Amino acid sequence: EVLVRRFSETRRPHTLATDRPVLDGIQAERALLAPLRSRADLVIDTGEWSVHDLRKRVFQDFASDQEAGAGLVVSVTSFGFKHGIPRGTDLLVDVRFLSNPHFVPGLREQSGLDLPVREYLEAQAEFGELRQRLGELLLYLLPKYQRETRSYLAFAVGCTGGRHRSVAMAEAIGETLTAAGWPVQLNHRDIERSE
Repeated sequence: EVLVRRFSETRRPHTLATDRPVLDGIQAERALLAPLRSRADLVIDTGEWSVHDLRKRVFQDFASDQEAGAGLVVSVTSFGFKHGIPRGTDLLVDVRFLSNPHFVPGLREQSGLDLPVREYLEAQAEFGELRQRLGELLLYLLPKYQRETRSYLAFAVGCTGGRHRSVAMAEAIGETLTAAGWPVQLNHRDIERSE
């Protein structure tokens, strides 16, 4: 009954009965898996569980010590709003309120990876305050996400073109998280795009 309901809710046919009722597919699947089930050490009834409950249980029962300690990887991506928000973003911050180095002679051609741009931005009190507040927020949230056995979190920082402000802030956030012991993957999606 649970499996029939789940297939009904997703409105997908069973792969073993694409042209027949879902129940036919479930019965065929059970017949195919019967020899495997008879040899199983553990059978889990997921009838009352969400996908999150099942993930926790499988992780708890089958993750190696190394996997259990691996924790959460944080992806920090800089981007330009004019090029669209990165797909799969879990958390996003807009830094377009910071003064734009694009309009400063000598900085337009550089990026947030270059020291003069970073110094220009760090001279703004708002840059440092935002870095601190975002760092505190992420350091508060990450253990909560990890507790839910998430293995990946996508954090994105956007400015207009994705070359100066978002890059510098993404680098700063990456440094904060790395210093706190979190594995970080940095990506500057739009840094090479032309204006």
